[in-house]
Amino acid sequence: MKMKDYADNKRRAKPMELSPGDQVLVKKKPDNKFFNPEPFQIVDVKGNQVTAENSDGRITRNSTFFHGIPQQTQVSTEVLPSQPVVVNDNFQPEYETPEHLEDSISPTYSRAQDYVSPTYPHTYSEVLRSPPPVQRSPLPVQSSPLALRRSTRERRPPIRFGYDEYDD
Repeated sequence: MKMKDYADNKRRAKPMELSPGDQVLVKKKPDNKFFNPEPFQIVDVKGNQVTAENSDGRITRNSTFFHGIPQQTQVSTEVLPSQPVVVNDNFQPEYETPEHLEDSISPTYSRAQDYVSPTYPHTYSEVLRSPPPVQRSPLPVQSSPLALRRSTRERRPPIRFGYDEYDD
């Protein structure tokens, strides 16, 4: 029994939860939906062979072809006494604006506000007014053509092919 438990654990096998009388959906060829929307009722279970039927007929398939429908729980229709809900129309949220954001609150929202960190020494409006100067120098233009990147050594045919004397 120890080897069976090991193999089941390795294969992540689960015990079959289908029993006669359960409502199930049956797997079909994946045209648009994976399961037939009409439920079947299980009639018989023998090992992993399951027989189910509905108004269209009776089918026998492997248990992997069936998907159990959870049992619907009965909803209580009793009305529980509860306290009436009081709605306050004059509700004002109480919160404080952090000090580092007081200067940076603007009437229009900008995505750049997301990138200003709270520990940054400047406020958002100061950053927009005075961006840091950018020093750009033009690239020098090369007037000489680029050298070939091939080897410049003198190439000769190998001696093993019978070329003892080189023709220059």
